[in-house]
Amino acid sequence: FVPAVIYGHNKETKAIKVNNNELEKLLKRYGHSGTINIELDKNQVSAIIKEVQKGVIKEGVLHVDFQQLSAGEKIKMTIPINLIGKEKIETSSTIVQQQISELEIQCLPKDIPQSISADVSHLEVGKSLEVGDLEIFKDETIEVLNEESEVVASLTSATREEVEEEESTAPIHE
Repeated sequence: FVPAVIYGHNKETKAIKVNNNELEKLLKRYGHSGTINIELDKNQVSAIIKEVQKGVIKEGVLHVDFQQLSAGEKIKMTIPINLIGKEKIETSSTIVQQQISELEIQCLPKDIPQSISADVSHLEVGKSLEVGDLEIFKDETIEVLNEESEVVASLTSATREEVEEEESTAPIHE
């Protein structure tokens, strides 16, 4: 078992324990975002994973913080951004650089997305994909807390500097 806490707005913080195998499956399936159900005092409560502490020396989860959700109360959280279409535009001379890998959002629990997909297949060299270009930015049920002009990803030229070795012209002593 892994020690954990569950807390929420106007809710009592409770120390709980979580089955390690179930937790590992949960983390592989949902990562650190998304809504999960936890059995607490013989009731099902909705929660999100707020923080996971992992061991440095010994692998595995040491502690987990869960935040209990209330249906009518908005929640702030970060959601990962998955870039799709990179393989269509990356070549030996161009590369997609991702500046931010997650967005901070605020929404009701029922509107929480599992992740955010961003299509970069249309990018051109020197152009960038900004937060305001993402589909989620247009979703009226979700408030994006990042700046609209913040760069998510850009396509850049990969250039190699070739350093020519100068021939040694040192005098030879006889």
